[in-house]
Amino acid sequence: SNPGTLALPFLTINHGMDVLTAGQSLAIRGGTYTENLDGALPPAGTSWATATKISAYLTETVINKPASGRSGAQSLLLSNGKNYIIFEDIIFDSDYPTIAPTVAGTPSIKLTGTAHHIRFNSCTVRNSDSTGVLVNTASLGDVSTNHEFLDCIVHNMALNLAYGPGGNCFYVESGDNLIRGGECYDNDRGFGVRFWSSAANVFANRNIAERVKIHDCLAGMTLGDDANRARNNLVYNIAEVAFRVGTKAGVGNKFHNNVGYNCLGQDGYSTGFYIHAASTDAQFKNNILYANNAARPQVTDLGSTNTIYAKNLSEQSGLGIAIVDNPDFVDPTNFDFHLQSVSPARNTGDNLSPDVTDDFDGNARPLGSAYDIGAFEFVE
Repeated sequence: SNPGTLALPFLTINHGMDVLTAGQSLAIRGGTYTENLDGALPPAGTSWATATKISAYLTETVINKPASGRSGAQSLLLSNGKNYIIFEDIIFDSDYPTIAPTVAGTPSIKLTGTAHHIRFNSCTVRNSDSTGVLVNTASLGDVSTNHEFLDCIVHNMALNLAYGPGGNCFYVESGDNLIRGGECYDNDRGFGVRFWSSAANVFANRNIAERVKIHDCLAGMTLGDDANRARNNLVYNIAEVAFRVGTKAGVGNKFHNNVGYNCLGQDGYSTGFYIHAASTDAQFKNNILYANNAARPQVTDLGSTNTIYAKNLSEQSGLGIAIVDNPDFVDPTNFDFHLQSVSPARNTGDNLSPDVTDDFDGNARPLGSAYDIGAFEFVE
């Protein structure tokens, strides 16, 4: 019954979303809101300039937890007719195992159907029984598309040990989506980022993952289907493999200027790159693989077509490694992968413009006479 003012805010997020009109903003006062969010409520915007926005008020901490177990999505489900909606500075806590979904394998957030242009900015997704964020579509082609996940943190995934497939931090089965910045961690039963659809007629094409930290997961990231790009990412403390090209007949997937560190190659995988036979025209350029399990191969190619390796650096020699040397990171044991001034990665990379024009910190490439290898340009 509150009027929705700063002093007397609405009591639930659902009511706040219900009274919004297209293009309006809802500011949520700090607190924990235990309610099942109704994804049918927020009205669609018509462009990013006129998007509907739902955010925490200033620097206050907003946590949403489900009131009961659900199917479809435990925290938020957006489907047909939902587009140009922004969620900002909200913690989506699926609260597993305190609250279990009615169907095992239910993601925390799901974007599906014809939903498009949904942006999550500086949000957190945590404590899921399976996957954190699932983007998919049930029909032919790229339908639920053009979503953005900017500086989001996704952690503690796949907590339901009875659910065999596990789960991923991000599982994207459609096209033209962007994951920029943020962090994926504590998922020992899945990937940090997975661009790939298991369906024969659904395609995860032209997606981008950049400036993402992935650590303490079963595997780092996989690119399947066509023309996906992974650039300027940091992947470390991984049980299986840092970077993988998926099992479908994907064409033109690119891994550029990434770092893979302390990856173990368990379960028969290599530690750095793993390329399935169906892959065509994949690229691995300007990457650094360092301090990975030397008892396992760093690169495994199962018979792909026209895979290109260029200017990859590692202290271990082998397939795909052009420069065998210590990269001279600033402090790798504390996961600082900036380059020292003496690093052999300086000014030795390929020019990857227009695919890569900056580094993990946002510095323009190149700062020296040529591109630096790895996720960071050396800054004097």
